[in-house]
Order: sequence, then structure tokens, then C-alpha cells
Amino acid sequence: MSSAPVSIVLATYNRARYLRECLDSLLAQTAPASEIVLVDDGSEDDTPAVVASYGHRIRYLRQPNAGKAAAINRALTHVSGDWVWLFDDDDVAVPDAIERRLAVASEHPNAQWIYASHHLGSDGRDGRIVQGRLYEPPQPQPEEFFFETMAGCFFHLNSALVRRHCYRHIGGFDPSMLRGQDYDVQIRLARHFSPVYCASPAFVFRQHAGTRGPKALHRDSASRSDVFRRYSVALGRKIRADVLLAEFCSPTSSVLGERQALLNRLHVMANHGCVPEMFEDLAALAALAARDGGFEVRELDSIVRAACRGWAAQAMAEQQGEVLELSRRLARQGCGAAAVASVARALFRVARGYGGDVRERWRCLVLSMRLARVSKAR
Repeated sequence: MSSAPVSIVLATYNRARYLRECLDSLLAQTAPASEIVLVDDGSEDDTPAVVASYGHRIRYLRQPNAGKAAAINRALTHVSGDWVWLFDDDDVAVPDAIERRLAVASEHPNAQWIYASHHLGSDGRDGRIVQGRLYEPPQPQPEEFFFETMAGCFFHLNSALVRRHCYRHIGGFDPSMLRGQDYDVQIRLARHFSPVYCASPAFVFRQHAGTRGPKALHRDSASRSDVFRRYSVALGRKIRADVLLAEFCSPTSSVLGERQALLNRLHVMANHGCVPEMFEDLAALAALAARDGGFEVRELDSIVRAACRGWAAQAMAEQQGEVLELSRRLARQGCGAAAVASVARALFRVARGYGGDVRERWRCLVLSMRLARVSKAR
């Protein structure tokens, strides 16, 4: 390989069927990486033989199964490139991904990391990836990027080319996060370093029904969302513990202060399905609104949008008893009934027009009607 200052890192577990296509795409880069470090997280299939067929072109490390976070952290101690590209073992790189992102880096010499668009993909009849539509992520302003990342996972870590010192600064991956570990890293990167966007796609994201996760938490596609939601709640609570309330308010916001910061944090907690934390922020907002003469219309609309976000509606529908009790308490305080009514509007909106199966939408509708009664009964 050339001496391009890019180290590619992969963690793999029982993905021999996809690994060769993945590695071939990384080795075929128009601007070759300086090294590819692959950590085999205790695979029980033909992964060792697949990697061995590449000889010295792949640096192979093997460990007992400990999860993706532990595997990547181990790999990061072995890399030498100025830039690091973390890649998933079932995806396929676009041939000029490194070249295009390094070109952006040369145009922005102070850039600490670069994120990009990507294609969606699926398995073809022969098992090889079929490239689908292009996904172009939003491009928030630098001062908005951290909040927008916390409020929704809108780009893929596979698309990011990151200076090696950034991963050292944030402490690498959190081994306690067996799922959602990429999103956790994205949030911490966004908190400490501003990115630059590359419009050229970096990879093809293979969407498939195969099992995912470490051995202790292996799940098929049918139960994957339940696992992701559970770890999303854990991530939301981690954010709440680590990030100061003031960090939730953009410095460019036209409405500064605690109320805006609480609204923004509410959006983040809602995205992660953190129900008690949502109502804690709603109660704090209602108290401030009562002190200041009531909610503004834009604030009530923001509460509706928050309760439609991410895992919020599904989490509330599954925790109806707790939500009703929290809502009754909230409705008894000044301006609290208006906040409850906004949550009811959001659930009605989800039940009427959002995705999900019929049973989930019915539960949202039932809870919406109950909360509407709570908001009028105080």
C-alpha cells in the first residue's frame, strides 16, 4: 500500500459471508490506506481463513468475543495513520471514498473530521451488494451540530474520516454500550470537534436481516429494534448525566436562556425514549412558563415536535401507567396542563399519520385521548 495517512479499522464477528466483498472494496481505494487493521471478535465461522487469504495486506488481531466497542478500542491502539476510517464488516466502500474526503481535508486544513453521504444497499441474488438510493445527511451549522447530533442520528460513522487524536481525546468507544456504540461516539465527536461535510458518498450501507451484535446480545432483525431502544435509553441518560444544560442551547439561538435549553434537552430525551426525563424537563418548563406568564405558542409546538421524535411515542405508549401518573402530576402545576395537552396532540399525530404497526398506533391513540382528558380535568 501507499503511505497515505489513513488507517482503516474493522471489527468483525461471524461475517465471513460478507467480509471478502468488504475487504476487496477497501483494498481497491483510488487513494490506498496506509494500513487495514481488523480485529476478529471471536468469530466461529470461516473469518480467519478469509482474512488469511489476503496475507500481509490485512493486519489481523483476534480476541475472545467482547463486543464491537472493545474490538475497535484494541485496534485503535495499533493504528499509525493521521486519519482513521472505522468501517463495518458487512458494508462496501465506494472506490474513491478516501481520495474524495482527503481532498475536502486539503481544502479545510483545520478540519478534525469529515462526514459524508452514503448509498443504501441490499443483498443481490448472488449475495453481493446491490447499490440503492443515495442518502444525503443534513448539514447543520457548526454551532448547531452537537445539539442536532444528540437530537437525532442523521449521519453514519462509517462515512467519517477522523483525525486519530480525536478518538484519543474522547476516550474511544464505551465498552458498556453493546448497541448504539457508534451513535455514542458520534455525539462525543460532535461535542468536542467541528466536522466538515463531503458530498461524495463514502460507502454502501448493506441493509439485511442477518443477526447483529456481540455473542451475548445476538439478535435477529425481528427483535433488533427492542435492543436498540433499550440502549438508546441508556445513551440518553448518559447524555443527561454528562452534558450541562447550557450546552443544549445554541449560541446562535434567537431565544436564549433556560427555557430554550430545556426545550432542546426535551427533544434529545424524547429522541432516546427517556420518558421520566422528558416529563422532568416538561415540569421544569411549565414552572418557568408559569413564572413568566405562560407558554409561547412556539414552545407548545416544539413540545409536540419533541414528543413525535425518535423513540418517544413508542416508549410512552408502552409505559402508559407511568405516563398517566407523570401527566397528572404535571397537570396540577401552573401551565402543566398545556404541556400535557401538547403531548396528547403529538401522540394523536403519531397515531394518525406515522409508521408502525396498527397495534402501536392504536396504543398511541388511546394514550392521546387519556392525556387529553387529564389536561382538561385539573
